[in-house]
Amino acid sequence: MFSFESTTKYINWLEFKNILIIFSCVMLVTILLYFALCGKSEKSIKITKIIFALTLFILELGRIIWSYFQSLHFNEKIEWLKIINFESCTMMVWLNIILILLSLKLNKNNQFLIYLYNISLGIGLVGGILTFAYPAFVDSYYSILHFSNLQSIITHIILIVLPLYFLKTKQFSPTLKDFWIIPFTYVCIGNISSMAAFIASWNFAFVFYCRPFIALKINIPFPYHILVLFLILSLIMFFVYLFYQIKNNKKYNIRPSKITKFEFCSYVVTFFALLTHILLLECLNNLTSNLIGLYFLIPFVVFVTIEFLLYHKLNNKKAHRNWCALGLPIKIF
Repeated sequence: MFSFESTTKYINWLEFKNILIIFSCVMLVTILLYFALCGKSEKSIKITKIIFALTLFILELGRIIWSYFQSLHFNEKIEWLKIINFESCTMMVWLNIILILLSLKLNKNNQFLIYLYNISLGIGLVGGILTFAYPAFVDSYYSILHFSNLQSIITHIILIVLPLYFLKTKQFSPTLKDFWIIPFTYVCIGNISSMAAFIASWNFAFVFYCRPFIALKINIPFPYHILVLFLILSLIMFFVYLFYQIKNNKKYNIRPSKITKFEFCSYVVTFFALLTHILLLECLNNLTSNLIGLYFLIPFVVFVTIEFLLYHKLNNKKAHRNWCALGLPIKIF
């Protein structure tokens, strides 16, 4: 189960029939797990979240340790960026662990928690489902029951189930007024993955090319495949948020609200962050130094800071209360 040598004959998991098998089995397990988690008391919800967090932590730590010893076994250079991994789903593992730990302390209406819940839904859910629709993470040289494959499968299932469980237990409810968080986070994660991709020369989060597009014979030149991927994911999540907005409007007889100044500014910031990201990819692609990846930290820091300042400027009192709840008595203005 933990062997470093190939444990089975080569199986192409990207063949349509194999994709169908994996996707069907995973969706069945996800549905069964969703309905099995039926405890509604505060204590049972707390215990369930802790179990999820511990499972994610143990599996991810195990993956890192196994990857490290695999490199030693094959006398390969230890490349920590590849071992730690900067795929979007890996980042969602750590974000969900942090989210669960904070949710045990903070009120569920805390604005910072709401941000994290939305990110878990927007990246974890859609990312997990699309990953199983094109399961490139399954190693064809290892058995499906090998640790590296089981770890990936179980982790991605949890990334799908967790936001659904948060919704089921009413930890939060997606609304269109919070939708700006999704595209903005896509760009932020893109910056972090691009930094790691350029430094490690590795295709984290499809930075250099999108394997599903190639498989479908969709030829989109670099770096504009990032733009297309961004629009597809954002559009999918927009309809998810629209569905919940319409559902809540009917249930609670809520009138649709107009877009606020803060939301409008956030979309503008996201647009310029995305434009900067695409231009940076275009400009840095032909340079040879791996350290050029550090340039992606600049727009990441700049646009996150702008968004942070906008929030405090346009939601000053509310923002101050929520950051104080985290133990950060910040008052900028």
